[in-house]
Amino acid sequence: MARPHRALWILPWAVLLASVVGADVARWTNERRVENTKNFLDQMFRMFHHGRDSEALRNQVRMCCKKIAELRTQGTIKQPDEELANFLRGRKVAIAYFGLTRSLTTIICNLYTRLYAPLESVGIEVHSYMHTYDLTHLAASKRNPEERAKSQLLLPNERLLLPLNEMAATNQSAFREGVDIKDFLPTAARKTKEDHTVLWNLISQYNSLEQVTDLWKKSGVEYDVILYVRPDMAWLGPFPLDVLRRIIEERDGVATNTSTTGVKQEVFAAASWMSSRGINDRFGAGTPLVMEHFGRRIAAAKQYLAEHDTSLHAEAFLAGHMHRFGSREDVNMTFLSMIHVPMVRVRHACGNPQKFQDAFRPGWRTGDPIIRKACMVAHQDCEAFPFLEGQPEDELFLPSYETVEDTRTTLPKGKTHSRLCDSSEGLCKPLTWTLRARYVLSQYTEPDFVLWAREKGWGKRVFRTKKLKNGTVIEYVIPTYEHAHFFVRRVAS
Repeated sequence: MARPHRALWILPWAVLLASVVGADVARWTNERRVENTKNFLDQMFRMFHHGRDSEALRNQVRMCCKKIAELRTQGTIKQPDEELANFLRGRKVAIAYFGLTRSLTTIICNLYTRLYAPLESVGIEVHSYMHTYDLTHLAASKRNPEERAKSQLLLPNERLLLPLNEMAATNQSAFREGVDIKDFLPTAARKTKEDHTVLWNLISQYNSLEQVTDLWKKSGVEYDVILYVRPDMAWLGPFPLDVLRRIIEERDGVATNTSTTGVKQEVFAAASWMSSRGINDRFGAGTPLVMEHFGRRIAAAKQYLAEHDTSLHAEAFLAGHMHRFGSREDVNMTFLSMIHVPMVRVRHACGNPQKFQDAFRPGWRTGDPIIRKACMVAHQDCEAFPFLEGQPEDELFLPSYETVEDTRTTLPKGKTHSRLCDSSEGLCKPLTWTLRARYVLSQYTEPDFVLWAREKGWGKRVFRTKKLKNGTVIEYVIPTYEHAHFFVRRVAS
């Protein structure tokens, strides 16, 4: 029998080699397109930071973010449920930003991809409002060790990156001159010589909430849902549209089978991944009347001090504030603890842009210090979401779209993750056995948390403990060896 021609033996190997090389070339080409788009995005940032403001420029930034998300997406982009889209189409939603922009240049693509894109994909009419302060420097504090430089440079023009319908900026010094801090201090604390920095920041936040509430109220638009969002928060997943549907259904009585009575009720939705029933000073969503109450806290805080003569605690006071609204006789209020997608605080860790040693540590690949500010996830959130350790910063700051094939079994890896959670830099507490990962839930973060534990070799030593107060989240603990026997319900085998 004749021997096969040598070419026939070579052909399968050649085809395999061509496919491998082709895949590598396609991957390299895609990465280059991402880098080129990021470079163009930086040019747009420069224009904004020099005071250039135009709708066309803002749209270019948005298109860059969209292109990067598309290029980074591996798989088929997940489309919203058709029934849900039909229900939400034409609804009006207001986003009320309050407080310092802080890291907006770094997280703008996160907001466009994970907040605005889901809302607009179902035809929701989105209006944005903001109140901030015209600060150019931010003093470092012990509370936020990430913001370590002596003179923190803030970029007041970065607020122009957002598609704002109305915006107001207040001179913080002028505001504080008109405030008597004793109105917000218990009697015992008035005699101390503390500078009350944390309390001043809280009162400034309350003022910002009041001002942005005035902005959307004065618009005269009848909104279905109001979202209050801090502009220094990055989302770990796309905004959950089902929350909006539930709020509207509860408002109209559909969810409680009271729609035939014509009775409407106010609805407030909070995070499901925090204690205090999820009520926190980072985010809130609900119907207009209850969200107006959410934004009005200064007078209530004074009254609280007058009645109780005790220190203000942001979350505890807000929880009581919302409870008082729900106890009003003229209001029927529904509380929902169902915002499953966590948000992390992104700190401003950049000093004087002319001094590289203030802005960056050795080895950071963050580019132009004026544009790619050395922002980091708050160390408290690094401890709460430990699976962020070692992930590429693009996973958070330049996220991809959610896909149909999202069946990830390994955590993403990358070379540049200095701005996320890297305890070796000394800015985050070490991720050790005593780490308490409180903010883990089933749909979005539990899989990543379990994967992270397995990759650490801790898969058999990650345990569930008690449910949190809101009843929706199991608290997870990586215990010490000595206390491991107290935990009997293992998460991963």
